[in-house]
Amino acid sequence: MADDPFNTTTIDPGINNMPDPELFAEHPGHKRKHKKSKFENKKADISINSLLDVFSVLLVFLLKSYTNSTVTIKPSRDLTVPFSISQVDAEDSTCLTVTLKDIMLDDKPIITLENGKVAERDLSHGGMMIEPLLGSLQEEVQHQRRLEARNPKSAFKGIVTVISDRYVPSTVLMQIMYTAGLSEFSKFKFLLVKTER
Repeated sequence: MADDPFNTTTIDPGINNMPDPELFAEHPGHKRKHKKSKFENKKADISINSLLDVFSVLLVFLLKSYTNSTVTIKPSRDLTVPFSISQVDAEDSTCLTVTLKDIMLDDKPIITLENGKVAERDLSHGGMMIEPLLGSLQEEVQHQRRLEARNPKSAFKGIVTVISDRYVPSTVLMQIMYTAGLSEFSKFKFLLVKTER
């Protein structure tokens, strides 16, 4: 058998037999040892301080960028706001809304107009001061002064934003500005609807 290249005479004939499965079975009464992981008994400590910091910054950012205008106009059939190409943004202030029917201070009706004009009985100072409006504006100034005393950041600026219908006579606007001036409001802004050039 010297010619046999694989030398089959030396190979054990039972080499390909399968082992007996009984050899791998657990003995009765034998308990398997469970390897404990080194992380098994440790409690996970999660720090949420950094996450709270991120949320705080996001909250401040969202509140600051929530709106770029602090003046709200409620839709009304009696109010048609004029158009403008002005680029100046509105700022937080006391709002006077003037329609052909009434004058409102921060959406609260103050005086009813007759045919788009202030009645003579509500005027004084040679027809320039509107009596009911003067009292309401003075109360608003006192309210803002009290807020300023509690919080210096909310300082009284003396700004009135006038939201006027485009058909309100200029005489009424002059009377409103005169009355507001007597109530410590010295700066006037007229709200307009922005249009393209």
